[in-house]
Amino acid sequence: MNINNAIIKRIYDPYLKKSLHSSQITFLIGPRQSGKTTSINSLLERIPKDRKFYLNLDSSFERDRVKQKENYLQEQIEETIGSRMETLRDRFYLVVDEA
Repeated sequence: MNINNAIIKRIYDPYLKKSLHSSQITFLIGPRQSGKTTSINSLLERIPKDRKFYLNLDSSFERDRVKQKENYLQEQIEETIGSRMETLRDRFYLVVDEA
């Protein structure tokens, strides 16, 4: 772990953990290669797979799919949860990386 990753982890992890229980949107911004993705991935490990969706817009494939297919994100989320989004009753986490 480089010094930037350690700094991000030490400073932001308590806030990120707390944000898991909030109904507000949380943004984690910072310079490239500073540990943002690492911190988010560490946090997401605790959440069941059917309660989270990770969209990596650093991937040209994902970026193109989002641009080309209007309901791509909804379809991916519904595939993840195994039902329609309208039926979702529990908290769901959507992470968009490198937006």
